Amino acid sequence: MIDKMQVKGTLRIFQTRERYPIVGRCFYHALNRGLLKQVHETSNMFVDIGLEAVCALLGGGRGNPTVGGGVYGPTTFGDLRIEWMYLTEEVSPTASAASDTYVEGTPTWLGNVAGPPTGNSVLVVSYPAKGEVVFDTVIPPTEKNGSVFTEEALFTSDGRMLARTTFSYEKEAAFGLQFQHTLSFERIG
Repeated sequence: MIDKMQVKGTLRIFQTRERYPIVGRCFYHALNRGLLKQVHETSNMFVDIGLEAVCALLGGGRGNPTVGGGVYGPTTFGDLRIEWMYLTEEVSPTASAASDTYVEGTPTWLGNVAGPPTGNSVLVVSYPAKGEVVFDTVIPPTEKNGSVFTEEALFTSDGRMLARTTFSYEKEAAFGLQFQHTLSFERIG
């Protein structure tokens, strides 16, 4: 028998009135109470550098793996963790491709695990199921109204893009937006 793994990614966008992401057990309660309303969903492209990064993390950085052209030794492989979510307002971004290394537009909103002032908002990391990691960030109701977001990507702490997706969604003044990017690793076959 041969084990096969599949990597899937999904970006979900929710309208919210909160300033911080709703995650964990509170997430489904918020959906049921109408505190979160899903308004968009799309799949992402886990780019080639992302696949290399997962291998380097599993190898613990031993053997000097290359990730996106950069060599990672045993002491630097921790830089491969996801730390940023970039959102852009690029007018007509091309569809995601495995060879992508950066977003096409200029990032206009940054979710960062350290939160402000490093980024515009906090990027919350959670693990709701076996083989699944979720990254959530929020643009509050008072920010970026009228902006049309078209591109989202996850970046490592040293600036390497692991996953990217394109979409189109205009932010309304009455609501904030919670961006939820899920990566799942599952056995298939």
